[in-house]
Amino acid sequence: MDPFAMAIDAQYRAPGSVAADYWAGGGTLPPVPVRIIRSRPDRIERFAGFQIDVRTETFEVRRSEVAQPVIGDLIAVGDERFEVLIEPQIDVEGLSWIMLAEPRA
Repeated sequence: MDPFAMAIDAQYRAPGSVAADYWAGGGTLPPVPVRIIRSRPDRIERFAGFQIDVRTETFEVRRSEVAQPVIGDLIAVGDERFEVLIEPQIDVEGLSWIMLAEPRA
């Protein structure tokens, strides 16, 4: 097995990773159980001379579990639901997707 893939798999079994459900097609397809790494990096946006603190939700999911995520797909972590906001990006090794999402009511 590829050593990079082994390292990624270990990360998704370690503390800091959580079980989630992934719905492709904006929830029109059946959910797929996945492991994710969730983070909440805050970022500062500038608008009209003001600084705004924007809370973001970032999810990483293995490419082996989700082949091609797209904008509008849904991620459920417990009772929380999130919608993918921008085109997901693949990591440097091509093993994990990085997705920015927002809470969905």
